[in-house]
Amino acid sequence: GPPGRLKCFVSVLPMRWWWPWLAAAAEDWDQPDPLEWLVPSTWGKFVGGAPDAAVLFYLPWDTASQDLLPILRRVGRSKTKAVAVVDCDEQRAIAERSGIRRFPTLRAYARGEARGDYAGAWTPKEVHL
Repeated sequence: GPPGRLKCFVSVLPMRWWWPWLAAAAEDWDQPDPLEWLVPSTWGKFVGGAPDAAVLFYLPWDTASQDLLPILRRVGRSKTKAVAVVDCDEQRAIAERSGIRRFPTLRAYARGEARGDYAGAWTPKEVHL
């Protein structure tokens, strides 16, 4: 079980505070990741072949980048748009070649052409791809 302090802390919180988080985490636990994690060998095929795609250029240690992953997973599961992620710590060449200067950057692509960067709010209700 959890350490004593954590167990005590969770037990004093009202269930309505922690149950939705736990239920959401359990719901996705056994689901395959709908995001494609791009590397140089998969970049051209994904971006060039998708008629409507979104690519998140992110840094794994950046909290704003981390906050976008669950939102993009929902979009990926809906199958309305091809969604991929580039870990810019590991794949610096892709980020440099794409001209990425700030993180996170969410860029739209259509058949290999960059269509622009998302410039709206970064909340689940407001990210429209």
